Amino acid sequence: MIHNIFRFPLVMGILIFILVGCSTEQTQLLPTDTAMPEPTSEPIAISTLPPTNTATTPAEDETPAIATEGVVDRLKFVIVSENSEARYRVQEQLAGFDLPNDAVGSTRAISGVVVIGLDGTIDPSESRIEVDLSTLTSDQSRRDNFLRNNTLRTNQFPLTVFVPENISGFPDELPESGEVAFTLVGNLTIMDVTRSVEWEVIGNLQDDIFRGQAFTSFTFDYFEIDQPRVASVLSIEDTIRLEVDFTLQRVDN
Repeated sequence: MIHNIFRFPLVMGILIFILVGCSTEQTQLLPTDTAMPEPTSEPIAISTLPPTNTATTPAEDETPAIATEGVVDRLKFVIVSENSEARYRVQEQLAGFDLPNDAVGSTRAISGVVVIGLDGTIDPSESRIEVDLSTLTSDQSRRDNFLRNNTLRTNQFPLTVFVPENISGFPDELPESGEVAFTLVGNLTIMDVTRSVEWEVIGNLQDDIFRGQAFTSFTFDYFEIDQPRVASVLSIEDTIRLEVDFTLQRVDN
């Protein structure tokens, strides 16, 4: 019995020694500087897709494209015929009269459009003004008939056309309202002859309406026009003066 008592501790000691030795050998099999991964309860996902928080989005500092639709960079004005009139003036000396007289013919058959940029430049490719010379009337029908049939030959050339090209003396920017005065330069065609002319223009711009007057003058020879010669007219001044009372209405492009 005593022998068994001493034997039991000896056996237990041998078992503990064996267990400790085995544990020491397993620990030495692993490198001392290798950190063991901590256990996790979630599986590791392997994917080639980018993380959801790095999805492709427009850069915050990227400058957005500027929309050009609806941007107004020019203004378009159309002549209001019923509120406009074109005239010629030629001084003549009639037989039986002591003083010279102005022969004046006029018409409201004037139409056209003027396209102007905000900087005051004209677009000649889209600007054009026409006057129907066959509708000119004065205080004498005999004069009117002579001009149509002989001087202006309106059966062959009914229209005179003016194409504006540029402006001088205009403000750097088109004002929204107020008085304006400038020189309008362009090509005027009478019959089959085209010459450059300058119009002195004065007017008032109010909202979408531009009202004013335009004046120019030239000699008969400048447009190769024959001076009228009839028995009742002793002399005719060599200068033709043209006048236009105009009303322009702004319209959408």
